[in-house]
Amino acid sequence: MKLPQNLQKYLGVNPEFKIVDKFSKYFENTIFNSIDMIADIITITEERSKTLTMIKFVEIVEILIGRKGEEITNIKDLVGKKIITFENFTYFKTLQKILNENNIDYDISNVTIKNNKLAYINKSKVSNEQVEILLIKRNINYSPYFLYLQLIENKADFTIIDSFSFVQKYFNTLFMKQNLKPIFPLTKEVEYLSFCFPKDATLLSSQFEKPLDYYKNSGKFDKLFKKYFNISYYEYLSIIGLIK
Repeated sequence: MKLPQNLQKYLGVNPEFKIVDKFSKYFENTIFNSIDMIADIITITEERSKTLTMIKFVEIVEILIGRKGEEITNIKDLVGKKIITFENFTYFKTLQKILNENNIDYDISNVTIKNNKLAYINKSKVSNEQVEILLIKRNINYSPYFLYLQLIENKADFTIIDSFSFVQKYFNTLFMKQNLKPIFPLTKEVEYLSFCFPKDATLLSSQFEKPLDYYKNSGKFDKLFKKYFNISYYEYLSIIGLIK
């Protein structure tokens, strides 16, 4: 939120913020009836780009997260393991795509969250030769640490998340650094997180690109990144393999 606040001050705009309670609401048809911009970490996808103007602001790769002590060197090592994710996250489609490309069989157990605990809706009869995907159904409220707690509590073996979201929590949260670790990137392609605007808001969206370039080139973006992530923007790019 601090980045779009600063960008709007740069443009001489006094923003009013509204908070939504579910990630899925960002993609409802009526979302722009009451707002002008979505200031959150929204992964750019081809499908979303059809209905939204998406302004890139940070690079990401999608990574596998597991417990410390897990030794996974190959995607085939996921056979016999449980991977937890949300149905409305783009990571679910990434996971399916990679498993299919590597001819790894999988089955899906639909799960939900009750009283902040994982609960099965239906449990698949997964074999030891398959990957079990624990799929949390759409429109569920959740803690931002819920997936990580499932790994620590041994309810699942891995989750998939974008590097930005993981690094944001990992370098600020002792229990995560003590118990979890990034395993390896699931994709080689660099993707981007974005701020989102209506398709017809070309003037407003284009105005955000100018101060964003200024913030990155002047070092202000790096300063803000370090304040909230405890590492610099350039250290982050090094962690995800984009610079040496």
